[in-house]
Amino acid sequence: MTCIAGVVHKGRVYIGADSAVSDNSGLIETRLSRKVFRREGVLIGSSGSIRMKQLIRYSKGFPKPGKDIYSWAVLELAPWMWKLF
Repeated sequence: MTCIAGVVHKGRVYIGADSAVSDNSGLIETRLSRKVFRREGVLIGSSGSIRMKQLIRYSKGFPKPGKDIYSWAVLELAPWMWKLF
């Protein structure tokens, strides 16, 4: 299970996550890889597949965010992520 939390305070955004990785057998271990990272000025929090997180963080062609962040995420970011798989 992953926990990612974000707070906006005095115009600044703070986001953080736990460092645990688990599997279906109940094994839980601490990892050094980040679940939260910044890319092109966007804070991204991810859960699930470690490989998916690596691809989102390091693959080329990450779309530059637009002024309407929701529209950008739906129309540009999601299709780009889909092509990674």
